[in-house]
Amino acid sequence: MAITILRLPTVQKRTGLSRSSIYLRMENKNFPLSISLGGRSVGWIESEIEEWLQQQISKSRSNENDTASGLHPVILKNPSSLSMSFIIFARKLISLLFFD
Repeated sequence: MAITILRLPTVQKRTGLSRSSIYLRMENKNFPLSISLGGRSVGWIESEIEEWLQQQISKSRSNENDTASGLHPVILKNPSSLSMSFIIFARKLISLLFFD
């Protein structure tokens, strides 16, 4: 079986993520790591990218089934995002309580 290596532009197109998002997720261990191709060239193993995409789809589908009334659980991987996540959650809650 041949291994296919994807370069950054292809990984961006397949995942819909920006360059900085890819590298940030790699740093946080939430994305497949790149491999060195020599010099300053890197690539990603296609099967690992496809597996990651399938995991994202599964997570998304299970979250859709687990959430009731449109409120999604707040999942924090970065403590600095606490205030923004809380604001978004509070807005959804207020909207449901007072405007539905």
